[in-house]
Amino acid sequence: MDFPVAGFLLLSPKPVMPPELELYDTSICTIRDFRDIQIAISKGTIDFTENKRWVAAKRMLDESDPQKTILPVLLADSTKEQRGIMAWGRASKIEVTDSQTRIMLEDIKEIPARPLISALCCQRTQEFLSSEDQRNYRIVDTPEFVYDAPKTFLLTWNPKKDVPIERLQKIRQELIEGESSELDWTCYSTNKARPGDRFLMLRLGGEPRGIVGCGWLRSYSEASEDDHTPRANILWDWIVDLDQPLNPRTIAGAEGYKWSPQQSGTELNEEISETVWLAWVAWVERDGERLGDLLHPEFLKDEDKSQFSELVVESSENTVSSLEGRFIESWSKRRERDPTNRARCLARYEARCMVCDMSFLEEYGEIGLNFIHVHHEQPLGGVTHADGVLYHASDDLKPVCPNCHAMLHNGLDARKGEVRTIAELRDIRVQAKARMT
Repeated sequence: MDFPVAGFLLLSPKPVMPPELELYDTSICTIRDFRDIQIAISKGTIDFTENKRWVAAKRMLDESDPQKTILPVLLADSTKEQRGIMAWGRASKIEVTDSQTRIMLEDIKEIPARPLISALCCQRTQEFLSSEDQRNYRIVDTPEFVYDAPKTFLLTWNPKKDVPIERLQKIRQELIEGESSELDWTCYSTNKARPGDRFLMLRLGGEPRGIVGCGWLRSYSEASEDDHTPRANILWDWIVDLDQPLNPRTIAGAEGYKWSPQQSGTELNEEISETVWLAWVAWVERDGERLGDLLHPEFLKDEDKSQFSELVVESSENTVSSLEGRFIESWSKRRERDPTNRARCLARYEARCMVCDMSFLEEYGEIGLNFIHVHHEQPLGGVTHADGVLYHASDDLKPVCPNCHAMLHNGLDARKGEVRTIAELRDIRVQAKARMT
């Protein structure tokens, strides 16, 4: 997959406000290196020194009651074209010297959306930060998106009436090359859309119809002076091949939704927004396994099944061939997996193998961010009834790397509920290494 370095929107669980605590009305916004923020997210802490005196920030921290309030520090990435808020943390200590400031943050959480810094209102001037004012230290009004998960809006695109297809093809190529692109787009959700909310672009007006792109709303909707049409400034994150959109009617739970809205800017139903977003991410990443878990079982009977044939496919043991690499379609029953359980598991344990302690982020950099398998300590194969069982994300699910995941099941029959425990595999690994030395 050829995403730009700072490109695709990562799906994060909605942060939970600590009990009995409130956020300070103002926050500190600072720009850090993209990779440093990713490491801070994985560790939950960051300690850095800034060549500027954060006098006002220190005073705010000293005057706040740690038992009642949290002083948030927003971490923005320093990528030139994709600068935006990635995470925030609780300021635990601020030390100011003659020319520098040392800042220690704890409880760092990834923000579920990445609006540009220009979505922030500078506390001193009460104006939104401009591109010329994006510096390493600004005091801003604490934005709503720190704790509020982003809403999802459906923007519509008809190549016969709206932006020509050639324009979107050009934007797609710019995204592939790592550049950013923004546009003003019709959006009738004037009173609902906020900076940092995300959008899905829905292609209408003849086949092929479906979701072709995504990104963020950068500004409140505003009416055009010429035709009084409300518009929003949008930042594109990704556009797929415009002739290969994701048909949203094939997504489980979304098949009955009205996917031909009369106006651009309809807020997507909260009950299905996360499922639709997960399916879209799987579609963009060409992840057939995840996509297969999210699609409605009846989609294979639809006329659109051909667009999924190269993604959702399982090889057949009864197929004999001297060739390799052919697509072989085989339809079978499979156990459903709730993607929210994975999110809850990683929110507690982070993306680090509980057997060998391996982190893909530390080994491979940003391409390994949040990559890990989630292991069911109670095997799904041992479930005897069709309705499934309840899994407690923090007790029954554990993050493991693909190698250790394979070894937890290797030589055992998961269909009968046979599986090694994580403790057993740790011991096996230690004994094997001891024999090698």
